[in-house]
Amino acid sequence: MPAITEALKAEIRRCINKIPPNIYNNAIDNFIKRV
Repeated sequence: MPAITEALKAEIRRCINKIPPNIYNNAIDNFIKRV
């Protein structure tokens, strides 16, 4: 599902400025572990 993953990452990047980097990184780590 590379296309879906890229679309999701692009969506997350749009919200990056609202999210502290440590929380963002933890969310990505948790997402990767679940997929």
